[in-house]
Amino acid sequence: MKYFSTRDAQKNGVSASQAIVNGLAPDGGLYVPNEFPKLKNYIGKSYNDLVLEVLKLYLTDFSNAELAHSIRMAYDMCLPVKLHENYLELFHGRTAAFKDVALQLFPHLLSKSLEKCGVEQETVILTATSGDTGSAVLAGIANVPKIRAMVFYPHGGVSDVQRLQMTTQEGRNLDVFAINGNFDDAQSAVKEVFADEDFKAQFANKYLFTSANSINLGRLLPQIVYYFYAYSELAMSGKIKKNDKINFVVPTGNFGNILAGYYAYKMGLPINKLICAANSNNVLFDFIKTGVYDKNRDFKLTLSPSMDILISSNLERLIYDIGGSEVVNTAYDSLKSEGKFNMKGGLGKLFDTDFADDAETIRTIKRVYKKDKYIIDPHTAVAQCVYEKYKKRTGDMTCSVIHCTASPHKFPEAVRKAIGKAPENPPENISSLAGKSILHNAVVDDIKSTVSSALRTIRVPATSANVGCGFDSVGFAVNLFLDVEIIEPSDKWEIQHDLGNDIPMDESNYIIKTALGIVPNLAPHKLRMKSDIPLERGLGSSSSALIAGIELACELGNQKLSMQEKLEIACRIEGHADNVAPALLGGLVISSYNNGKLEYVKLKAPEVTAIAYVPNYKLATVEMRKVLPSELSFAQAVCGSSISNVMVACLASGNMQQAGRLIEQDMFHERFRSKLIPELEIVRKIAHDVGAYATYLSGAGPTIMCLVHPSKANKLVEALRMDDVKVLKLQIHE
Repeated sequence: MKYFSTRDAQKNGVSASQAIVNGLAPDGGLYVPNEFPKLKNYIGKSYNDLVLEVLKLYLTDFSNAELAHSIRMAYDMCLPVKLHENYLELFHGRTAAFKDVALQLFPHLLSKSLEKCGVEQETVILTATSGDTGSAVLAGIANVPKIRAMVFYPHGGVSDVQRLQMTTQEGRNLDVFAINGNFDDAQSAVKEVFADEDFKAQFANKYLFTSANSINLGRLLPQIVYYFYAYSELAMSGKIKKNDKINFVVPTGNFGNILAGYYAYKMGLPINKLICAANSNNVLFDFIKTGVYDKNRDFKLTLSPSMDILISSNLERLIYDIGGSEVVNTAYDSLKSEGKFNMKGGLGKLFDTDFADDAETIRTIKRVYKKDKYIIDPHTAVAQCVYEKYKKRTGDMTCSVIHCTASPHKFPEAVRKAIGKAPENPPENISSLAGKSILHNAVVDDIKSTVSSALRTIRVPATSANVGCGFDSVGFAVNLFLDVEIIEPSDKWEIQHDLGNDIPMDESNYIIKTALGIVPNLAPHKLRMKSDIPLERGLGSSSSALIAGIELACELGNQKLSMQEKLEIACRIEGHADNVAPALLGGLVISSYNNGKLEYVKLKAPEVTAIAYVPNYKLATVEMRKVLPSELSFAQAVCGSSISNVMVACLASGNMQQAGRLIEQDMFHERFRSKLIPELEIVRKIAHDVGAYATYLSGAGPTIMCLVHPSKANKLVEALRMDDVKVLKLQIHE
C-alpha cells in the first residue's frame, strides 16, 4: 500500500510508516491510500481482532506481530469503545473522549514507524486542539522516549474539564500553551510550521516535526475500526441482519471521525447514510447542502467546543477521493485567497446533514434524560438532535448509530443547565483533576516563535531530596522549574534574568561554570534564565542549575553523553545523587553514590501530592551540614538503614500509610537539623490532623514537605497558610 498527497498530481507515493512519520505531506497536502481494500469477515470478531484486520490492510510495511503487539499495548488495559443501545460510546478511554480510541494506539504506531524509517532525531508532535485531541495526545505521549508533544488550545475556548486535563498533565516531554485565538487560528499556525522548510531546517539535526491531529494517517486509520465494530455488535445482537444497511450520525468538526466512516463505506461496510451533525458553526451543513464551503462567517463559542471549527481539515481527503488533486488544489487555493470555494456536484447521496444550536442542545440533553434516564454530553446531543430532525424530514427508519464522542462528565455545566444537576459518580480520571496542580499556564500569541523558544530551552525540575530516613538516597522531582533558553551566539557569556543581584549574569554563573568545566572551549552565548524554584530553601535550586549546566555543555558542545555519564558527572560535582538523579531522570529515584560508583532505581511514583511549606528565610547547605554529627554508632546506622530499606519497599509497593510512618522515623539528619527549623513540629501536627502520610525536612534547606493523598491536598494547603510563608501544592514530576 502506498500513500499519496492530496495535492500531488504526480502521485509520488510513500510507505505507511513514512506517512505516519511525516504527518503532513511536504506540499501541505494530506496522505491518502492508493486504494481501499475490502474487509469481508468482520462480524463476531473482538475489537482487538478487528483493529488488526483493518490495519494490516493499510499498514503493509508492519508485520502482523508488530501490529498485534501495538494493539495489545493500546487496548488490553483500557478499551475505550462500548455500544449502549444505539449509542456508540467512544469515551471510555484515558481522557473520556473519542480521541482516545486512536491516540492510545498512535504512540505505538509512531514509535515503530520512526524505527522503520531510521529516524535518529527526537520527534516533536505539534498539535492544535479544540479540546479533546490535546488531552488525549498528552496522555498518550507522556514520557514516551524520544517523542515530545506541544499542544495549543484556544484560550477560553474549551470546557473547564478539558482545560484541566491538559494543564495538569504530567510528563517531562510535554508542553501545553493556550493561544489568543480560536482553533482555526491554532491549526493554521501549526500547518504553517510544517510548511516552513527554513524554520524546520534550524532544528533538523536534533528534531523532526510531525502531527497527532487526525491529519496524521496514524490517527485516522484506527477510527475506521469502530464503524465495523458497531455493525458487528448490532448484527450479533439481532438488531440487524448481515448486509442490512445502517446509518451513522456523527458530531463533526474537523471531519476526521466521519471521514473514517466514509473509508469504512469504501471498504464494503453497508452504510445507508453518513449524517454529519454540526453545531452553530455550521460551515459543513452549508457545504453539504449547497456545495459552497465558506468560512467567511462569525466564529461562535458553543456548548460543544470540540466542534467549534470553521476549517475542517479532513474534508480535503474526501474532496480528493471525489475529484482528485486538481480539484483539491483549485478548492484550497480559493479557500486561502477568498475564504471559500464551490465544489460543483457536491458530495453525492451518501451524506446528509443538519445542525443544532445551544438551545436545541440543552433541550435534547433534557429530553433524552427524561425519556431514558441516560445522560449525554453536548456533542452527542447535537448528533441526537440532528438525527431527530433527519427522521422527521425523511421518514427514514433505518437502524442508526449515534456517536457518543465525549463523556457527559467532561461538560458538567451544560448537563446541569439541562437537567438541573451535574452527572453523578465521575470516573477517577475526571474526579481527580481538582486535586492536581496546574503545570502549564502560558498564554501565547505566536505559535512559531513559541515552538522555537521551547526547543531552545533547557528545562530542569526542582527536587525534594533527603526524604526522611532516605538521607542522601531518596529524592523526587516536583513541578517547579529552571528554564534556560539559548538565545544566540555572542562575543561573551551573558545570562539574562530577573532573579536578583545574588545570581551572577556572566560566566561566573553556576550554570555556565558547570558547562565550561565539561567543555572548556565552549563558544560564548547569550542565555535567558527563568526559575520558580525558591533559592536555598531545600528544593534543589543548586542541583537544577548543575543539571542545566551539564545539558548546556551537551547542547552547545555537541557532547553526546549517556544518562549514566551525565549522572556520574553530576555526582562527582555534588557528592551525592538524591537530588541530581531526579532532576535529570524525573520521578521518584532511589540512588547510591559511594567511592565514585553510582547505582540508581527509578520507582513508579505513588499517588500523592507534595505540599511544600516554604519559610521566608534561607538556609545554605553548608549550614545544614554543619549541625550533622561526624559519625553515628553502629546500632544507629543499622537501625537507620533497616528503616530506610523498608520505607523504600513501601514506596515501591504504593503503601503510603506505612511509608509515611517510616519516613518520619529518621535516624540520620532530621533530629539534628530540626533545631534550625522551629516550625517543623507545628507543621507536622497540622498535617497529621488533616491526614497527611508524612512530614519531613526537604533537601538541605528549611522547607517542610508534607505528603498527602490528592483528595486532601487543598484542605492541607488552607490549613498551612500563614503570613510570610509560601505554601506550594506540588506533584511528583515524571
